[in-house]
Amino acid sequence: MNYKNLLQEYYQKKGPNQPFPTYNLIEDQLLPDNSHIFISQIILPDNQDAKYIGKGTSKKESQQNAAQQAYLNLFQNHNPNHHQISSQISSQISFQIPDQVQILEEYQPPEREQIERIVLIDIENMPQALPPQYQYPENTYIMGFTSVYSSHYKKRDQISPHCDLRLIDSAVKDSADVALIYECGRLVESFRNALSIPNIIIITSDHYAEPLLKLIQESLPEKEHLKITCASNLDQI
Repeated sequence: MNYKNLLQEYYQKKGPNQPFPTYNLIEDQLLPDNSHIFISQIILPDNQDAKYIGKGTSKKESQQNAAQQAYLNLFQNHNPNHHQISSQISSQISFQIPDQVQILEEYQPPEREQIERIVLIDIENMPQALPPQYQYPENTYIMGFTSVYSSHYKKRDQISPHCDLRLIDSAVKDSADVALIYECGRLVESFRNALSIPNIIIITSDHYAEPLLKLIQESLPEKEHLKITCASNLDQI
């Protein structure tokens, strides 16, 4: 769906002298592989204080994503059931992440009863931890997390046979980190009453690693045999 065109049509219907939305490029991030992440902002003529941001691997894509944010918010506010809808979204916010996660089905994990360790890789800051560059022991279940707006998205066909690749379709900053944290919490909760628990290794050099590790350890104090670690160096694995 072309949200830029939809917004254009919406404002055209308001009259011949109605100004149209404008777009500003507010950031151009150069990645190590010389690709770019563009961040654009849309300014609506009748609500210039509203902040709608879009992210993409091209200026056009970033503008399209900004337009989507503005369009959806605009028509949600025109919906007579807006307050009811907002309430439903707020009450379900903790369950929204899986809806934005695309899982590629090429990876063949070990049999469930054979899994000895689960590795969650923050691909955007630790790509060197991905197999086959790094060899993991047998019976290791490997999960990788990255945004579709990351440069690693272009390499998804090379990555997906080697790990359970989760592609997060969100332009929100740190969305892949949030998905990794969510999945880690889900795993820990599923092990709460289990007699045997695989070791969990979170591979990231990001700021959330230490508080996440502490939170998990405090949530399962009775599981003294649970080994869960955060590694920012592959020698720590």
